[in-house]
Amino acid sequence: MRVASAVLTVLLLIASPLAAADDDDIALRTFHPWGRFHVGSWNRVRIISETVDDKGEVVATSISDTRATLIERGLESYSLKLETSVEMAGKRIPGEPKIVKLGYAGENLGEQLSYRNVDDASMFIGGRMIDCGVQEVEIVGIGQKLVSLIRYAKGVAPFVLHRKTTQTDLSHPNQSNETEFEVVGLEIPCKVCGVLRNTAHTKLVQRGPRGSTESLSVVSAVVPGELVSQTSKKTDDRGREIHRSSLDLVSYYVAPTLDPAVEDFPERRVPRRYHKRPRHDRR
Repeated sequence: MRVASAVLTVLLLIASPLAAADDDDIALRTFHPWGRFHVGSWNRVRIISETVDDKGEVVATSISDTRATLIERGLESYSLKLETSVEMAGKRIPGEPKIVKLGYAGENLGEQLSYRNVDDASMFIGGRMIDCGVQEVEIVGIGQKLVSLIRYAKGVAPFVLHRKTTQTDLSHPNQSNETEFEVVGLEIPCKVCGVLRNTAHTKLVQRGPRGSTESLSVVSAVVPGELVSQTSKKTDDRGREIHRSSLDLVSYYVAPTLDPAVEDFPERRVPRRYHKRPRHDRR
């Protein structure tokens, strides 16, 4: 399903890659939007997408609803189950569930991962100077290579504060896509499923030979996957808008640990009423 593929891209783009130093796998999971949560945690988002013609008129609209559930969490990778339905002609059409398994640095299984630490740096966000660690991460897969330069701060959610990635097609090394992610606001109050919480605002820009996509997001460290809302606009190589979308968090659940002896990282909890699944989500 084409929509399911687009939803998967949106949900995983926020999962910023960060490599782990030796014997630091737990810290790596703590930085990750899914890795710091326990198996059984989930979020449910709704995405409205519009296709725009040459005159700027909307020619097609789709509404999709996706529930992403953490079904596996290991030292080096995690797995999500994605269940997507699409609204068409007033009817909800469910798609086939999809299982996605990725490493915490964003790599697919079998891809080569390497990294090196770079000199520390600082970032100025929201009127404050933040000291950051810096890493260069390289992922080599079938036919492509991704190189990311990442700035992160352990005590400042969402932890990865800036990331610049170059994706190169190994068969056409002169052609590349660039993605730049940055946190533009910290500790901004926003309602998250009815509860006022501090959130971060982020900006993501993707550029390539065929055009660019710009996304503005609100993220929260208490939500599995982090996304609270997002607006996105895609333009072609002439700068003409061809697609736009909006995403909103509908509900989420933070699973408690099944083993009280597990203390691998501080668990992110939500108010008790949000531990109960909404009536329409119960199965």
